[in-house]
Amino acid sequence: MKFTIIQPGQVESKCNRSEIINHKKCSKKLIKIKKSYYMGVFEVTQRQWKQLMRNNPSRFKGCLNCPVESISKQEAERFIQKLNNFDKNGKVTYRLPTADEWEYAARGGSKSKYFWGDDKSLMYKYANICDKNCIKANRMFNLKQDDGYKYTSPVGTYLPNNFGLYDVIGNTQEWVSDYEFCWGGSCLDKKTKKYYCSSFVGGDWGDSIETVDFPSLYYGSKITCIGTQMSGFRILADIKTSKN
Repeated sequence: MKFTIIQPGQVESKCNRSEIINHKKCSKKLIKIKKSYYMGVFEVTQRQWKQLMRNNPSRFKGCLNCPVESISKQEAERFIQKLNNFDKNGKVTYRLPTADEWEYAARGGSKSKYFWGDDKSLMYKYANICDKNCIKANRMFNLKQDDGYKYTSPVGTYLPNNFGLYDVIGNTQEWVSDYEFCWGGSCLDKKTKKYYCSSFVGGDWGDSIETVDFPSLYYGSKITCIGTQMSGFRILADIKTSKN
């Protein structure tokens, strides 16, 4: 896996999706990152999942360099736990990013509406979203662009943000460790018998240029109990501190 360091800083968060849906006034906040961390340059791929978990839950197989999908948040966390056990003598600890850590890294230091600027039409250069070739296109959207991918695409196919992160918009929605709100109630983890609330961010291959165009950039939280063909994840790595 390839990681890049994200230095401390701050960025203004825009409206979240729950405020848009419920027609509420935007509660903008300042995201402050006080400690550096490493963020995965790419979404976790099917190849990486298969090497560690010895299976491939993805619906869209046949592309090992495409992001793994159809996984729940709990499955993503079990992958990370196994990765930490495998690399227990390493210098970092792996985990899912928080929503703030993800958004700060995804914005790439930009103060514009999008990390590349304010021109929405350029999104197709940076994101695998639904276009003319998308399976949903004919029945949902009237689109002219065509990148050749009906579903997910190999990670790193599109342009990165200023921090060097790829696919922070589109391809798969990415699980984060905390949540913005519960949409439709909590879910039950069959293994732990505990209820949880989950969020993912970034949009996916089935979103159109309009559906990912929220004032919150591409931040949208919602609840799901099982992994869907839209859900994947990206890993954050914390530098282990000395106990001396």
